[in-house]
Amino acid sequence: MGLRADMFMERLRRQMKWIIIAVAVAFAVTLAYVGIPAVQGDRGAEAAIAHVNGDAIAMATFQQAYLDQLRSYEQVQGSVRPTDIEEIKYRTLNQLIAMRLLLQAARDEGIRVGRGEVNDRLSRIRDAFPSRSEYERQLRLRNMTEADLRKAIEESLMAEKLQAKLAEQLQVTDEEVARAYEQVKLRQILVRPASTAEADTRAALARAQKLVERIRGGADFAEVAREQSDDEMSGESGGDLGFVGHDVLPEPVEAVAWDLEPGAVSDPIETDEGYYVIQVIERKAAAGEEFERAKPALAEQIRQEKADEHFARWFADLRNSAEVSILDPQLAARDALGRGDAERALELYEQAARVYPDDAYVQYGKAVALLQLQRVDDALAALTRATELAPSDPVLHLALGNVYQQKGDKEKAAGALRKASSLAPMDMQMHLTLYMLFRSMGLDEDAQREEQELEKIQQVLEEQRRAQEEFLRRLQEQQQGSQSGGASDDAASADASPQPEASSGGATQDGAAPEQR
Repeated sequence: MGLRADMFMERLRRQMKWIIIAVAVAFAVTLAYVGIPAVQGDRGAEAAIAHVNGDAIAMATFQQAYLDQLRSYEQVQGSVRPTDIEEIKYRTLNQLIAMRLLLQAARDEGIRVGRGEVNDRLSRIRDAFPSRSEYERQLRLRNMTEADLRKAIEESLMAEKLQAKLAEQLQVTDEEVARAYEQVKLRQILVRPASTAEADTRAALARAQKLVERIRGGADFAEVAREQSDDEMSGESGGDLGFVGHDVLPEPVEAVAWDLEPGAVSDPIETDEGYYVIQVIERKAAAGEEFERAKPALAEQIRQEKADEHFARWFADLRNSAEVSILDPQLAARDALGRGDAERALELYEQAARVYPDDAYVQYGKAVALLQLQRVDDALAALTRATELAPSDPVLHLALGNVYQQKGDKEKAAGALRKASSLAPMDMQMHLTLYMLFRSMGLDEDAQREEQELEKIQQVLEEQRRAQEEFLRRLQEQQQGSQSGGASDDAASADASPQPEASSGGATQDGAAPEQR
């Protein structure tokens, strides 16, 4: 993968946040989540979908939250695959459970929210809408009253205060700030062994040592990296990784990078991926005016990262110690899968299959659990049944093809994958997946057909883009023409009318024009 890819993954991991709750401000954008608590429904007589420490989550609450999640998903993805439905429901229920746990913990901590705080947040939400009528329309769409929204805001603020209280004792040291600021600018060369065999490992080490000797003998590091590095991504740029901070590089490389003097070239560094040769170009030390200016922002960033990590650990402990029972067997099965208990998941999927015998996606989930248990033949039977129940779903045929391939049945795998292709004429992601699968199976003709399908889709998308641009261009011309016509009419009116009336009329038209547009 190379250091650059490692760095990317590390940055991605650092950016991931435990977004357990959605604050009520989000309501101002979509009203998609804040209605979730919508406790107008949590009466004991109502059907429940789950219990959290004895506290029921009503089915009606879940259904409303699920519909909101579904709308949000459609806005991002454009469409929802049937195989995604269980995942969206599971994510929705997890959010409801998380919010309920946070509220219980907040009440245990004695956290309260004042009426003025709720009023302030409510005002900001209302003001974010273009009009009061639009705000009220969005409430009606979510089957909410303003009292429901007030309750949701109160609970959201309670959760926010709980998070703030958990972070109160966290400290940031000067050493942590300095470490966060320090960076080194590096070049790299990667030499990968041809295999894990000892002879290939020795050969890779010998080759890396020769490259070090060439560079120390006067060869340009960047040129050698372009010619010899097995990491194509960084090799194209002469091995340049730019500036990197602490805890980004693989540990063996990190240990050398922070000790190496600028301009020096390292000996070969052994890693799981092969042998690295690095050169430090420049250091960015934690000193000087620039560092002093950066310190406050860095300290706040570190504090926030610590708060996120602390909250994640705290919430994981809270969730693990909670008594949570999910009453829907399919969602309970998905929850067991998420916790790594494939045996329990399979038991629950089989229970769900007795309740929903004609549900293809229960069979699909069952197959996932069976594959985790290494029961490939049983997974194949479940997926075969799923494709019989939902024969027009390409994702099921794709999954079936993958399992046939896992069993080594290339012919049946190819047949299932071709079926998936025929059922997804405009699905770029599906055809890209199939292209890579056919390539890996050595089925070049099939791979070429998938490539042609991808080109067709790209062509259609490009035509749609051009048509949209042409439509917008014509619309703009019509608007400009309308404005020019309005200006000509104004001029004509000015010639034919007394000056005071013309001025007054012109101002009225100018004022009305933006609303007409």
